[in-house]
Amino acid sequence: AVLVVVLALVAWQMLVPPSADSLYADIAAVRDSETAELADASESIEQFLTLYPNDQRHGEVAELQEEIELDRLQRNFERRGRRLSETARLTPVERAYLDAVEVGRSRPEEAIGKLQAIVDVYGDQPDAARSTVQVVDLARRQLTRMESAIAASSSEHLQELQDRLRAADELQASDPRAAE
Repeated sequence: AVLVVVLALVAWQMLVPPSADSLYADIAAVRDSETAELADASESIEQFLTLYPNDQRHGEVAELQEEIELDRLQRNFERRGRRLSETARLTPVERAYLDAVEVGRSRPEEAIGKLQAIVDVYGDQPDAARSTVQVVDLARRQLTRMESAIAASSSEHLQELQDRLRAADELQASDPRAAE
């Protein structure tokens, strides 16, 4: 009798979909995690979008799904870019994007210019192919990341320079000969 009750509870749990709040909590936990990848929540995201299209958080969850898709596309581009035989089949915007990402590894300021050019040239095409729109979205996202990284790096360098100048001023005041 206990086995029948347990089996009935398990079957009932499998038939009743999780609540919107439960799914959203699972998604938010992955999104906010330092170690988890957003793709780890893709099943919950898909369920949420399917089961709760009228939920007020639907737009936010749909954006997370788009971010997962862009991450997947980014990895796919990088993988294809490493194989020379694949680059011949890339569209011009895809080649430009891969070039900008490659340049960004050593010269981020130059990459920012290349990424901005992609956005400027391909970003306002109303009849653009889906792949072009995705690459432009990737370029925008990469542009934001690189600009943030450069701003943080510049701030750190400025702070270090100010610290060194302050130390030099103190040395000049206390021991002018050593400061020379």
